[in-house]
Amino acid sequence: MVSASGLQSSASNSERGFVWFLPISIMATSAANLNAVRETMDVLLEISRILNTGLDMETLSICVRLCEQGINPEALSAVIKELRKATEALKAAENMTG
Repeated sequence: MVSASGLQSSASNSERGFVWFLPISIMATSAANLNAVRETMDVLLEISRILNTGLDMETLSICVRLCEQGINPEALSAVIKELRKATEALKAAENMTG
């Protein structure tokens, strides 16, 4: 038997045999999921580049996570546009005073 800490306690031989394979299958599933997430993010980044959104991988990843949490994509897009406008205005003001 495996405890929550991951240490094996005394168990029958058949239970021990099963327990030894369990972490390997979990790791394989996790690795497969991680690869699928990476592939998905690569595709989304390529679409983002084609659409000339100006989003880098980190920003795109944050946007995807926000949408997965229920944030309205159109509202998120509007916020990003407003932040870009504000940033441009600040840069312009800084250039005029500096």
